[in-house]
Amino acid sequence: KAAFAGALTAVLLVAGAVALLTGARSIEGPVAASRAAAPPMTAKSASRQQFLLSEGVPAPYGGRRNGLRRSVGNLIEGARLYDLNCAACHGTMGIGDGVAGEDLATAPADLAASLADQRHGDDYFLWTMAEGGQRFGTDMPAYKNDLSEQDMWRIMVFLRAVIDES
Repeated sequence: KAAFAGALTAVLLVAGAVALLTGARSIEGPVAASRAAAPPMTAKSASRQQFLLSEGVPAPYGGRRNGLRRSVGNLIEGARLYDLNCAACHGTMGIGDGVAGEDLATAPADLAASLADQRHGDDYFLWTMAEGGQRFGTDMPAYKNDLSEQDMWRIMVFLRAVIDES
């Protein structure tokens, strides 16, 4: 547990340093202040949420659970993958304040709020990452052809660790 806490601290310190070196005013990201007036948008776009309520998480994702342990290796690799694939839009800490998301028609989701919501399981987030948001009118890209399922699970290990520790 001490090794995990040390690794998480190191990852968060590196993320904070990167944010500050790239011009962010804080670890929350460079555009957090411009979105402060708007309520946070979770991963539940209105049309995705309506689909979820009427149909559930579709096959082959429904009922899937992340089987990866919260190990130092999975945490570090998940942080690396998140930084490469997600942080530009969702921000360093996953609150939807990434610089690349500024020009999107629909603001990037606040992953921190979404992951803290116990109504959404691992299957929901795997589905969202794999299939993206085109079907629901968002700019979220589909990663099923770019990331392995194991890599998506590693991103989830990282995000859940950050949420649990904050």
